[in-house]
Amino acid sequence: MPRTAQPLRPARIRLRHLQPLCLAQLARGPGSGYDVRQALAALPLFAAAAPDAPGIYRILQGCERRKWVRGRQCPSKAGRARREYTLLPAGRAALEGWRKELLLARGEIDAVIALVRKNQKRWR
Repeated sequence: MPRTAQPLRPARIRLRHLQPLCLAQLARGPGSGYDVRQALAALPLFAAAAPDAPGIYRILQGCERRKWVRGRQCPSKAGRARREYTLLPAGRAALEGWRKELLLARGEIDAVIALVRKNQKRWR
């Protein structure tokens, strides 16, 4: 039985873009994983559901291993210390690579949408 193509659901699209979103948020200034999550949750992209906290922390740890961000423990006035992340030059380069890839993907998506719209006129 052939597999049918399943369109990507918005939640899967959001998950695929968490890494550049985290980097873009840190490009605005240093912040903890909590700060990054709060800023992303405020975006219309996440109106239906806030981004997954463990996922954001995994991404930030991976970015730290790649030397895209630097993390350091910062004391907190309330509760335990938080890890604050700062975007490094290699992270800015990675973010620029993401920007280029996303622009290419947007061009491809726009072409598909245009073709679907063109064919929809025939269906009516």
